[in-house]
Amino acid sequence: MELGPKLITVTQEGQGDRVFSNFPKTFEVFQWHGEGFDLPEGAVSLASSDLYSPQAFRFGRRVYGLLFHLELEAKGIEALCRECPDAVHHGGTTPELLLSAGSKILSRWHEWVDRLIAHMSVN
Repeated sequence: MELGPKLITVTQEGQGDRVFSNFPKTFEVFQWHGEGFDLPEGAVSLASSDLYSPQAFRFGRRVYGLLFHLELEAKGIEALCRECPDAVHHGGTTPELLLSAGSKILSRWHEWVDRLIAHMSVN
């Protein structure tokens, strides 16, 4: 299970991607999942973690899939903790630790999601 801020690494293919090439090679994202997925046929892996690969992929020029959450606000983290207390317990953490750790890097997540959205709106 990946729960809370975790490091992911941009793949070699991701380093050549128009969006992910602007990200740090390794960066922290917010995770909230216990399962992963297989890379869809024809997709390019852009990022991975030690537990789950892929973490991100691109299909074609403008379709991106992410296993992690860049869109969260502090209220979203609070809501996840409130609505899914078993996951918090199973993840070996507390709502306070998740919110504290997440709040320190929220602005960076929003910068990265803005890059994705800006890229997808370009013709």
